[in-house]
Amino acid sequence: MKKYCITALVVATLSGCATVDMQSYVDPQFTSTQYSSLVVDAQIADLTMKTHIENRVCKQIHLKLSSVKCIKAIDVFPPTREFNQQTWQQAFAKTGAQARLQIELLSQESQTSISSSTSSTSSFSSISSAPSYSPISSPSTSQTSYTTVNLTDKFQFTLFDKGDQRKAMIATGVVGVRDNKTVASMLSKRITKELIKKGLVKRAVPVPQ
Repeated sequence: MKKYCITALVVATLSGCATVDMQSYVDPQFTSTQYSSLVVDAQIADLTMKTHIENRVCKQIHLKLSSVKCIKAIDVFPPTREFNQQTWQQAFAKTGAQARLQIELLSQESQTSISSSTSSTSSFSSISSAPSYSPISSPSTSQTSYTTVNLTDKFQFTLFDKGDQRKAMIATGVVGVRDNKTVASMLSKRITKELIKKGLVKRAVPVPQ
C-alpha cells in the first residue's frame, strides 16, 4: 500500500543580496567640485536606523577619506527640536561643512514565493508464513512546502552643495537586508565608494618617502 505524507511545514527565510545596487548622477556644474567636509543627514523616522546610518557613514568616510571631515546631523539638528529656515541655516553654518549628504528611505517592499519538494521512500516488513518469510514493500511519498520572503529597502541619496542649496549628486540604492546594522554597514561602504568614484570628495595626497 502506498502512503502519502504532506508536511505542513512552512519555512520563512530572509533573502538578501550581498551588495547595494546603486545608480547615481552628478550635475555637470559639479563634476570638478571636491568637498572636504560634509554633514550626513539620514532623514528617517526610525531613530535606531537613523543613528546607525549616520554613525556608519561617518566611520567609513573617516576610514577611507582621512582628509574629509564628516559630521552627523543628529549632533547638529537634535530630533527633539524644531528648526525654521533661519535657525537651520545658522546651525549648519556653525559646522563649517561644505555640503550635506541627505539619505532617505523611499520604500520597503516584500515579495513572497512558494516552492515545494517531494521525496519518496520505501519501507519493508516481513510476514511469517512457515516455512519461509515474505518481505512486503510499502512505498511512501512526502511533500514539503517552503515560503521565501524577499525584503528590499530602497534609499535615495542627495548631495546638497552648502547644505540646502543646489543638488550636486543624486543616487538611489536598493538593499535586500532588513537588519539596521547590516543595512547601515552596506550603505556606508557603497555611498563612500560612489563619492570617491565620482570625484566629489578630496582624497589625501600621499607624502613622498
